[in-house]
Amino acid sequence: MAERLMVSQAKISLVENGRRAISRRDVRDLCALYGVADQQVIDALMQMARESGQQGWWHAYGGLPRSAHVALETDVASLWTYASLAVPGLLQTPAYAPAVIGETIPLPTVEDRHPAEGAAAPSAHRQAQT
Repeated sequence: MAERLMVSQAKISLVENGRRAISRRDVRDLCALYGVADQQVIDALMQMARESGQQGWWHAYGGLPRSAHVALETDVASLWTYASLAVPGLLQTPAYAPAVIGETIPLPTVEDRHPAEGAAAPSAHRQAQT
């Protein structure tokens, strides 16, 4: 691909790994290379390339860390999370953990407390039937 775009392999790697913003010329050339003919798609990709060089709102504050989460926040329209059988941490109440533990850890049965009685019960039942 680098040869066909007349750029270095290093540039392709930097763009692919998000370490360098893609230029509109590169978007145009990649669209031609991949046969993208839909002008709306090309225009949308060109707009994204144009916006990728702009600094985010957090740069004005200077002291905030540069993280992927902050960078992605500017484009988020909605957020979905998945937590199997658990309420996400920020939504948990003080009573939540005891309730979850009480429902998920089984209470001891008679057999657990008195194994000999539990094992003998079926045998005694069979003897009484004969």
